[in-house]
Amino acid sequence: MNFKDSYKKDNENIKPRKEVLISLSDKVKNNKEYRGMGKGKFNYKLVFSIVAVLLIVSILFFYKEKIGLKNILANNISDNKKAEPSKDGIYVPKQELGRIDANIQARRIPTLVYKGRVYTIQDAELPLEVGKALIDKKIGVTWNLMSEIQDNGTSVGYVDLESLKDFATFSEGDEVYTTKGYDEGFRLITYTKNEYGEYVSLWECLNDLILIDGSGVFGMMNIKDNLESATWESFNNWNNGIIEEKEVTIDDIVNNFIDAMYKGIPYSLEDESLRSELFDKEENQKFIFLKMKDGTKTEIRLFKNGYVYYSGLNFVFKLDEENSNNMWNKLN
Repeated sequence: MNFKDSYKKDNENIKPRKEVLISLSDKVKNNKEYRGMGKGKFNYKLVFSIVAVLLIVSILFFYKEKIGLKNILANNISDNKKAEPSKDGIYVPKQELGRIDANIQARRIPTLVYKGRVYTIQDAELPLEVGKALIDKKIGVTWNLMSEIQDNGTSVGYVDLESLKDFATFSEGDEVYTTKGYDEGFRLITYTKNEYGEYVSLWECLNDLILIDGSGVFGMMNIKDNLESATWESFNNWNNGIIEEKEVTIDDIVNNFIDAMYKGIPYSLEDESLRSELFDKEENQKFIFLKMKDGTKTEIRLFKNGYVYYSGLNFVFKLDEENSNNMWNKLN
């Protein structure tokens, strides 16, 4: 499985079912994590450079033998910090950086820590020129978090995010910038130049926020009135890395669908029955790629029963039936 696909699966399985955990654990033990998945659309040179140069990681844990769901991190947060309702909506607490346990094997996701909050690399690809155009104010340089992590790749309990100096990663020297047109609490950009070339990465913080409706996430992406184009592909093509994205005409159906996303009602994927209902039925999933005028791209997973999912967040959003059905039927 290549880096991009592995990253996607990590985010989808932040709090997975027992059988998923066992499967992933077996793959880790048998060194099958990096099997190819067909004709991928990912830049493998870029992957190599990101892995070799950035190595910016945090920890998700999977049991090697006995799997206890009570110990699995939901949205990579500690057990006593679940997403809880507040008077203003649902509070999604800060993401944590891991715990140590002799029975746990670590998996890694690229992360960046700033002001006590954890950012992860955005799933959609960001071309170099697009990324450079989004670079705004330089706010720092990354430093190596290795002193906080043991040799086996796990942390001594949870890393105290509040005590960390800004821009903690597993590498050092990457320049960190704010992103033009976006709040620094949501998106940051890192820039790297070395013997392999120039690279930019877009980072997003999808925790330490309050969800009232979909606007709490999609509104931060500036999708409304900023949409330039859209494409879509089937689950099978997405899952196998087959590049066959189809153009979507921007019309009232699309615009109404985006409005519905903003008004979508959040549901936690800690609900195992809901997670199974959505992710186990491959034929009921389609992927929509929304490209903004500034070149950023947002990948939305649409489910036939009216939910949408954005990778990295442990929530889905329920849309109204009319707009959801109209969009589903348009993608054929």
